[in-house]
Amino acid sequence: MCGRDWSSDVCSSDLVAIIEGAGLTANVITQAESDAEAAAANGGLVWAQSPAPNATLTGEVTVWVNP
Repeated sequence: MCGRDWSSDVCSSDLVAIIEGAGLTANVITQAESDAEAAAANGGLVWAQSPAPNATLTGEVTVWVNP
C-alpha cells in the first residue's frame, strides 16, 4: 500500500529523491493542470499522481507537476 499523497506541498525538485529513496521508480511529467488559474498559482507543485494514495504499488510512481 502507498499511503503517501505526493500532491499538495511537494515540490518537483524533491520528488525523485523521495520516491527513489522509498525504493520506487519515479516518473515526473511536467504538464499544467486543466485549471489555468490553479496551474499558475501552483507552479512546480504536484497536482496528480498514480497510483492514487493508499493504492497497491507496482514499484513505480508517476506524478504530474505544474510547470
